[in-house]
Amino acid sequence: MIRKYLTDDAAKWIYILNSEIGTFEEDRWEAQNIIEELEGTQNQLLTLKYNLDHKKTSAQNEFGDLENKEGDYEDELFDLQTQISELSSKQQSILDAKYGTGTGSVGDYEPPAVETPDPPFEPAFAAFSYGAYTHYKGMSQYGAKGRAKDGKDYEDIIEFYYGEDVEEKDDFPDEICVQGYGDMDFQDYLYGLAEMPSSWDSDALKAQAIAGRSYAYRYAKKDLCICTDQGCQVFLKSKSDNPPDRWKDAVDDTEDKIIDGSTDAPGYGWYSSTAGGYIENRGWDTDCGSSSCWPDDAYEEEGGSPWFRKAWYTKSYNDNSNCGRAHPWLDEEEMADIVNAWVVWTHGSSSERDHISPVTTSCWGGDPYSISEMRDKADNYGDGYEEVYSIDVDISNGGYTSQVTLQTNEGSVSIDGPTFKTVYNLRAPSYVAIRSRLFDFEKED
Repeated sequence: MIRKYLTDDAAKWIYILNSEIGTFEEDRWEAQNIIEELEGTQNQLLTLKYNLDHKKTSAQNEFGDLENKEGDYEDELFDLQTQISELSSKQQSILDAKYGTGTGSVGDYEPPAVETPDPPFEPAFAAFSYGAYTHYKGMSQYGAKGRAKDGKDYEDIIEFYYGEDVEEKDDFPDEICVQGYGDMDFQDYLYGLAEMPSSWDSDALKAQAIAGRSYAYRYAKKDLCICTDQGCQVFLKSKSDNPPDRWKDAVDDTEDKIIDGSTDAPGYGWYSSTAGGYIENRGWDTDCGSSSCWPDDAYEEEGGSPWFRKAWYTKSYNDNSNCGRAHPWLDEEEMADIVNAWVVWTHGSSSERDHISPVTTSCWGGDPYSISEMRDKADNYGDGYEEVYSIDVDISNGGYTSQVTLQTNEGSVSIDGPTFKTVYNLRAPSYVAIRSRLFDFEKED
């Protein structure tokens, strides 16, 4: 009996020890799995850190490249402005009219879209400008519309375009001096801003109300009278007296709210209708935040701006005067004439450059070379071009067309973008023009 008892007791302890050993093995196996998972997670974190460090370095390099490109662009513009200042008054007036100087906003009513006419001949080339009447600073109104349509609220819109949050002032002025009307209640003044259609999304309207209030706040704090046209902000007393409900709600719902930051900062409270998908100091106004999804996913395209990509051939958007040219298309010989004008612009004497103007003298006047004369002059400096077969452009990350490359009967020709735009506007017939620093071309065969 004693032997049986001892045998059973030993068997029991052996069973218990085996169970504990088994549990220990299971725990050790689980611990090993946890260690391996932790090591894997650590490796993933190290890889992520490496990738983030790499992206940070790439971003810093890209930012440095952008600064260099911006400096190069500014140098090109300075040289170009020096050359333009030496042009005749007639040529300078042509450039002013062709470029569409000044800035503009949408206004109280949204303009209809206008289709580009079909070319009356083939092959045909047309320049398409991205944006117009813009200073490229602050808020794009059509961009704000597109962002609101995409679900962004007014604070998101303000933060992107101005790089600042919305803040509420507790020392807001009660009145503002308005040119022609004297001191007005500040809120009543805002009711009269005719800068955005009241039918637009409420968050776009609120962003506009904050931008307009911020712009006016600077005048009020400095005891300055604010003008009532696009030189400041468009104001209508009739709208102020009877504001549309949706606009009044946008003003009321954002009462005393302005853009955070210094009111003296460049572009504070500024806005324009359409910047072509690029805002200075903010970058590409696109869904992906870069040029890789421009132009298709630009918020101004989403907002339906009629100025986002347009071929210009009329005096203005609302003035259909076209000086006998009812389309924006140039044929091969006319495109070659632009290249010949560039040769004369680059190498010719000041007296020869004076003859670079549109051949349509009925609306411009001047004393332009004929197409054949321009070709002969260019031939004196190396090459006289007769035909252009194709044209391509390079777009800079700085938001402008940096280079235009044309395939001609004399081979490939590359011209920097700002110079090409200037020569094109000086020489293209009638009101055919490039109205933005950001542009491209289409060819119809």
